[in-house]
Amino acid sequence: MKISRGHLRDIISEVLLIEQNESDDLLAAVLASEAPNNIKEMQAIYDVIQTRANYKFKDLSKGDISAQIVAPGQFSGYNKFKNDPAGFIEYYSGTAPDSAYNVNKERVATEKLIRKRQFKNAHEAIKLGAEGFGATHFVNPAAASTGNRWWEGIKFKEAGSIGEHLFGWDTTVSQSLEAYNKRKK
Repeated sequence: MKISRGHLRDIISEVLLIEQNESDDLLAAVLASEAPNNIKEMQAIYDVIQTRANYKFKDLSKGDISAQIVAPGQFSGYNKFKNDPAGFIEYYSGTAPDSAYNVNKERVATEKLIRKRQFKNAHEAIKLGAEGFGATHFVNPAAASTGNRWWEGIKFKEAGSIGEHLFGWDTTVSQSLEAYNKRKK
């Protein structure tokens, strides 16, 4: 069977579109997990992820947002899913099995509806684009589960807050120091 160039282009375009949608779903899930009720906060977190990808955090490929998200220990929402991107996306998109939601069975439908709305808002934040400080780190100090309060150290350069999150640069990390030194002032 011979495939025409036009048909081959259509097939390649469709595959690329599917890959982009999967990548957007992973990003939307992490945004919904980190800042479920604030599109501006989601955009600022997206900016952090994009900045990390551009500076090759964790020695990952430049520009690879998905790799930054699934890198071990980077995002509290994703960490709970132990390297299961599909389960993570299902949970935060409101499409996971009922048993995945830690609520009374009478509240599962409501929980799924809330997750679907947050996931939709995260996709809206992606469409609006990354917008923040060019920071490489963010934290919700009130919800942080680490005993290492790195954001309180002298090497942390604070950029500001949006919603519940504090944004800035942990300059003990070489890529973060580089981003801090190259930021728009």
